[in-house]
Amino acid sequence: MSVRNLLERRAAIAAEMRGILDKPAGENGDLSAEQEQRFNALKGEADALEQRIQRQAAVDDLERRMAGQPMGGTGDRHLDRELQQVGVLDVIRAALGGTDRNAGLARELSNELERRSGRRAQGLFWRPPPAPEVRVLTSASGGTSLVPTEHRPDLYIAALTASSVVRSLGARVISGLTGNLSIPRETDSPAVGWVAENAALNLGGGAEHGLIYGDWSELLIGVWSELDILVNPYESTAYSKGNVVIRAMATVDVAVRHPKAFVSVEDVTTSTPAMPAEAEEAA
Repeated sequence: MSVRNLLERRAAIAAEMRGILDKPAGENGDLSAEQEQRFNALKGEADALEQRIQRQAAVDDLERRMAGQPMGGTGDRHLDRELQQVGVLDVIRAALGGTDRNAGLARELSNELERRSGRRAQGLFWRPPPAPEVRVLTSASGGTSLVPTEHRPDLYIAALTASSVVRSLGARVISGLTGNLSIPRETDSPAVGWVAENAALNLGGGAEHGLIYGDWSELLIGVWSELDILVNPYESTAYSKGNVVIRAMATVDVAVRHPKAFVSVEDVTTSTPAMPAEAEEAA
């Protein structure tokens, strides 16, 4: 029971005790035996409520001081550990009929993700890590040379590619969705402002000043399915070159909890205006 419910019950007890005292039914303006018994029972309940209110308030205060828990994963620690062991190459080998351990694990996890999401994958479901590594495959033409080329894969230089940083900025990811999502929202906030000493209160609230930045925790990312990876070695263009086409798709949408939490600056310029010439001093 929350502190608010406990306080409401305490207020109800106090009101009932006041009603008993205001209407005594005993002799000489005193309480009757039944009223006395009821009054003592209410007093005992009120004393017990005081202790419960103090305990609940202490727990609520500790929970407010706790660090926030990240929203993500499946909620099943064992399944999350298994998902971390499977990479995109394991999923591709599984789609091509691989029989190694990780390929088999990729098929099992895809079946489990299908069962939990209620959606059937066209290929195999795979849940990527929060920040998957992106590499670019390159090809080079053959040639002959008298001087051999020493290949150093341990010094591989990855291409500079754009990566999504929205999640790392604090966007809330809500996974495991199977239908429409509805989240209640407070549409207004109390008026806040400064009141000078011995001045009348402005019921309309005061003006607030300050710098406003984007609060990425107010951005929601809804995930209705995992990453659906479909391997197709028979696509015409890829087949003619001996390549494989890999398609990865997911059902995802985004929404903003509070649009006012984000501000767009559109008048930023990179040029610096020339400083005006100083006026010559009068002779």
